[in-house]
Amino acid sequence: MEIFTQIWGSVSYVGAVVLANVLVGFDFTRKKGYCFRVLASFAVICTLSFGIEQWVGGLEMSMYPRIALRTTNCLMVFMLSIGMMRFCCECSAWQALFCVTTSYCLEHISQRVYSIIQILPSYHGSPLLNVFLLIFARAALYVPFYFLVIRKLDLNQVETDNKIQIVATLIIVIFAIYVSAFASTLATPLHSRVLSLLIYLYSIVLCVLGLFVELYQLLFKRVTTERDLLQKLLYQEAEQYHREKDAIDVINVKYHDLKHQLHILESQYGREQLKNMREAIDGYDTLMRTGNIALDTVLSMKSYNCLNKQIQLTCMADGKQLNRLSEADIYSLFGNMLDNAIEAVETLPVEKRIISLHVFEQNGFVFIRCENYCGKAPQFQNGMPMTTKENKDYHGYGSHSLCLVAEKYKGLCTFNLKDDVFYTDIVLPSEA
Repeated sequence: MEIFTQIWGSVSYVGAVVLANVLVGFDFTRKKGYCFRVLASFAVICTLSFGIEQWVGGLEMSMYPRIALRTTNCLMVFMLSIGMMRFCCECSAWQALFCVTTSYCLEHISQRVYSIIQILPSYHGSPLLNVFLLIFARAALYVPFYFLVIRKLDLNQVETDNKIQIVATLIIVIFAIYVSAFASTLATPLHSRVLSLLIYLYSIVLCVLGLFVELYQLLFKRVTTERDLLQKLLYQEAEQYHREKDAIDVINVKYHDLKHQLHILESQYGREQLKNMREAIDGYDTLMRTGNIALDTVLSMKSYNCLNKQIQLTCMADGKQLNRLSEADIYSLFGNMLDNAIEAVETLPVEKRIISLHVFEQNGFVFIRCENYCGKAPQFQNGMPMTTKENKDYHGYGSHSLCLVAEKYKGLCTFNLKDDVFYTDIVLPSEA
């Protein structure tokens, strides 16, 4: 029975480390025969770890050298895990070291949580229950960590931005493993639950600190990069708004001059002879007037774009409800919204090149809705439509910009797709 317990100990420990490595390095390019490589690596590491454990157990030596050797066995698994990542994936040594240090922290935290539960006075578990408890402790940490943290990381930045953090975490991991091993062994003869609890908590805190040191730079840089890019885009949109507003003002002046000159010509040559010219000039006068100069500017420019692409843009907007928004924010909000809609419909059949925009006030809220047909259904992540363009690092910020402006005015922006129609909805309080 004892040999099976020892085998399970090696299998569960190495398996937890290997599984964590697979999760952390999930986005790496996998080498041919990836699953076989992972299973082969697991078998080799597990066999070596179990063999060393048996060899150490058969030696006659004092307690401290035995603890040192068994702890060194853990470091051997650590080193082999780095080799496993290089063997299974296309990654650099630094990227492999990053994955393994992160994996070791996850394994150690879950193991210590399991140990804390075991020493509780109310816990009386059978061997089978202990197995399920250990598996549950691993899963309860690994799964949320993968979805909430790992999927948000760009592991390509590891080599350029994270070497110092990786080394610091490596030192923390080694320190946690050795201190925890010696302290736990020394505390066992004392049968002190409180002392054991403090040792386990100490190990958990060390590993959490290691994860924080290693991951914070990557997560923080991604957030700040996106924020800086959004701010830059908003600034560029504000500059573009002023240029387009000046252009619209010039067009308005020319329109009124032409209308006055046409009136003089009609008195000389007759209205019928200048009919085509009248219709062309009057066509401009059919553009929407919403009661908000900034919104009129956006709609005027986008209307020209729609006209050139045979897109029907209809608008029912009470622009006065947007007067508390800055001109730059109105331009950014409606400019991005209509650009997204135009891009979605411009390749569709002409009968589906329709965009509908509504702005109205109801029950103390301003509602903004843009509707358009959608040929290819977008993928959503956290409620946001993902860009369909190949270079995702420089696209997909239009939707984020909508949310940023809505949040600035304590509002909410949502995206939905129903029956091939894409809906962009923004709700803003009527007053700040």
